Amino acid sequence: MALRKGPYPNAMKTLLISLLLVCFCHLNAQNPDSVLLELTDSIAEHGRLEGRFVGMVSTKSAQYERYERLRNLTDEEGLLKLLEHKSSVVKGYAAWALVDKNYVDISSVFSRFIKSEETVKSMKGCIIDYDQIAGEIYQRLEGRQRSGKLTEKEYLDNQDKLKQLSAIVLQRDTVDYMLSHAFYRNEAAPENYEIIKKWALERREPEAMVALAEYQREEDIESIKALGKLSFEAISYFPHPEFRDFLNAVSPSDYNYDYFLAVSSYKDNKARKRLKKLYKKYRNPGKVEHTWDFGAAVTHNYIPKYRKLVLQYLEDDGSIQGHLALQFIQESPKKTDKVFLRSLLKHNHIHVISDSYWDMDKSESVLYQILEHVAMETGADLTPVCQTQIENSDFTYMEVYTDFARTHGLTGVIPSILKKLETENSAFDIFHLTQTLLSFENKDANVKLSALLSASRKDWDRGNWSESFSELFEQYKLVVNQP
Repeated sequence: MALRKGPYPNAMKTLLISLLLVCFCHLNAQNPDSVLLELTDSIAEHGRLEGRFVGMVSTKSAQYERYERLRNLTDEEGLLKLLEHKSSVVKGYAAWALVDKNYVDISSVFSRFIKSEETVKSMKGCIIDYDQIAGEIYQRLEGRQRSGKLTEKEYLDNQDKLKQLSAIVLQRDTVDYMLSHAFYRNEAAPENYEIIKKWALERREPEAMVALAEYQREEDIESIKALGKLSFEAISYFPHPEFRDFLNAVSPSDYNYDYFLAVSSYKDNKARKRLKKLYKKYRNPGKVEHTWDFGAAVTHNYIPKYRKLVLQYLEDDGSIQGHLALQFIQESPKKTDKVFLRSLLKHNHIHVISDSYWDMDKSESVLYQILEHVAMETGADLTPVCQTQIENSDFTYMEVYTDFARTHGLTGVIPSILKKLETENSAFDIFHLTQTLLSFENKDANVKLSALLSASRKDWDRGNWSESFSELFEQYKLVVNQP
C-alpha cells in the first residue's frame, strides 16, 4: 500500500534550512568589540605610529591602513576610551582619529597629553623618531589646515582649534617646534600679549620677538631696540620711523640677512637709497660676503622701487628668485632681456632660486623660459652658454641646456656633448646627451657616439633605461655594439 505524501516533509525541510542559515550566520558574525580588540592589538604589536607612506621609496604603510580601519570603525566615544589604552601607539592613533573626525573638544585631549608628556615611536617617510603625542595632535591639525580638502567653515574651525592649542603651548616652559609654531600662529592675539612679551624680552626667543613686533605697539619700541642685533627680524614686521636711526647706526660687522630685511621692509624711497648705498659698499672687491643676504632680503620685500637693485644683483651675481624672473619677463620684456643676457654671458648660467622647498622642481622650468626670452628678444647665440653648462653641470640643470640646444638646433654643442660622454655619467645624463646629439643627425658625431655608448654600456643599459635607450636608438637608426 502506497503512503500518501503530505505537506509536512517540505515544511520540515524549509524549517531545517532556515535554522541552519541562522546558525551559520551566528557563527560567522563578528562581534564588533572583538574586531576592535584584534585591531588595536595588531596596532600595538607593530609598535609604531606611521604616516600613510614610509621608507625611502614611500611604500604605503600597512600600519596606516590599520589606523584607517580603526578610525572608520570607532565613534568619538570609543576613541576617547582608547586614550586610556596601555599602548602609546593606540593612544596616538586614537588622538589622530579625533582630529580627523573634527572632535569639538580636541583642546582638552591636547592638554591631557601636554601634562603627561607621553611620547610615541613614530615613522614619517624614512624618519623614525620619538614624538610627544601632544605634538602628533598639533601636527595632525596643521596637516588638515594645509590639505586643501576642507570647506571654508571647516578651515576656519580647524584654524580656531589650532589657536586654542597654541595658547596652551605658550603657557608651558618648554622650547620646541610647537612653541615656534605657536608664535607664528599668534597673529597679534590680544589675549596672548603679555606671555608673548615675556618670551620675547625675558627669554629672548627669536620667534617671540617677531610675534611681539606684530602687535606694532609703540610702547615696545625701546624694548625691541634693547635687543640689539636680535631685533632686526622683528623690526621687519614693525617698520616704525623710530627704528631708522637705530638701523643706520648698526655696525657693518653685524650686517646679515635679517638686517637687510629690516631696512628693505620700509618699502619707500629712503629705504631704496639706503639699500643702494649698502649694495655699492659691499660690491667692492673683497667685500662680497653680504651680497647673497642682500639679494634674498630685497627679493623678500620686493616692490617696484627695488627693481633696479634686483636686476643689478642678477647681473652681478647671476641669481634671481623664480617668481620675479617671470614677473620681469611678462611686465617689461624689452627692459630685462639685455640684463638676462649679460648675466648669462658673464656667469654662463643663471641660478633661479626656488620660492619654497616644495617648488624646487619649478626652477628648471623658469630657467628654460629665461633662455627662450633672451633668444627671442635679443637674437643672441646662446651656444657658448649651453656648451659650458653641458660640460660642467648635470641632472635636471644640464637637461635644461640640452633641451634648449636640441629645440634651437645649436649644433655647436656637439663637441661639448662628446667631451661629456667621455667621462662617467648617470644614465639620466647619458640619455639626454644622446637624445640631443642624435637630433642633429650628424653622421660623424653619431659614429663617435656609438663607440662611446658601447664603452659606457654598463652605466645606461640597466633597469627601465634599457627600454628607453632602445626606443631612442630605433628612432634614429643607431647601432650600438656590445663592448
